[in-house]
Amino acid sequence: MDQEESEPTRRKFFVPSIVLSVFATYVSAPILTLLLSDIAESFFGSASSATTGISAQLSTATSIAEVAIGLLLGVLAIRFRHKSLLLVGLTFITVSAIGSFVAPSFVIFQAFFILEGIGTVMVVIMAVSLVGDTLRINRKPKAVSYIVAVSSVTLLIGTPIISFLTNVAGWRSSFLLYMLPVTVVSLLLCYFTIPSKPAHSIEAVAEHNYVQTFKQVFKNRSAVACLIGSLFFTGAIGFFVIAFFRQQLAVSRDGASLIVLGSTTLFILGSLVGGRLVSKVGAKLLTATGALGDGIFIILLFFAPSVWVGLTFNYLHLWFAAIAMSGFSCLALDQIPSSRVSMMSLRSVFANVGNAVGSALGGLMLYLFSYQALGFALGAMSIISALIIQSLVKDPYK
Repeated sequence: MDQEESEPTRRKFFVPSIVLSVFATYVSAPILTLLLSDIAESFFGSASSATTGISAQLSTATSIAEVAIGLLLGVLAIRFRHKSLLLVGLTFITVSAIGSFVAPSFVIFQAFFILEGIGTVMVVIMAVSLVGDTLRINRKPKAVSYIVAVSSVTLLIGTPIISFLTNVAGWRSSFLLYMLPVTVVSLLLCYFTIPSKPAHSIEAVAEHNYVQTFKQVFKNRSAVACLIGSLFFTGAIGFFVIAFFRQQLAVSRDGASLIVLGSTTLFILGSLVGGRLVSKVGAKLLTATGALGDGIFIILLFFAPSVWVGLTFNYLHLWFAAIAMSGFSCLALDQIPSSRVSMMSLRSVFANVGNAVGSALGGLMLYLFSYQALGFALGAMSIISALIIQSLVKDPYK
């Protein structure tokens, strides 16, 4: 098959390849969530609160590495092709899956987990950037919505698979029999279906020095406002919602599991709907409306007097949050097309910092005051994000 004949096939599989690559990056998240006690017991001999706390530092170390690689990626993308960086990221995740399966000690296991985090940031940022480089503007929102939704799809699909494999072959089997095959298939599919030549020429980008690409972002008022809006739009609320339902509204563990299942499904639907609305109403209006609704219903959620009222507000908050997430990604993607990767890298950094700030602020409000104070604090962050986006950000879709 010559290049001209293979081109329609490449176009057909481009978006599925991108989405599968992002799916591969999220496979490890439910593994860590579900198997943290098993990991602690395996490496430390018991699953006490102390050893589980030590094992939980896997996430902390990975987050630090993700922030660092997020900044570095904006520089690397000037020198290397976006497809190459995506493939390197998938290769890191592949090596991490094998290493996590055979790691003889916690330190080595942590090193491979950090490698997975580095690969994750590379893949997610380059996947979104490749969508921006390759697709026409009217096709981008739908592709971006798939990328946003796939994190929740991974949770729905992965949770029963990981539980089954762990029961049959032990916790390490999830890395070898689930994470590794998914990543290898994604790596091969991306290698053969993603075009090597970006929409812009490497020579044109290379004329800019590394510092200038970041200056382009920070000199652009709209781009900076988009980054600050990302910082205030935190996903930290997820850490506290289930605890609220269980502690304040007396929901059982099984009931909490059903709430998580419903929340995940709704977030997927909201993300997909958001992607289809961007072209019709614009990314700016969609993002601002979503963030505003998210903030309002977060506040109302923690004042809910009953489970059913709480569920209603929780699902409304998730619906608006999912719509805003799709809008945010589209809004950031085309703020500065010539510095797209730098913009998306910085957005990743700002979002990670925002999640850390939101988690700390929420925990402090809960410790000092109440769940209601927590809701006000995190709800206000989303509302501030909406005001920033509506007032200061330009819409590339209008």
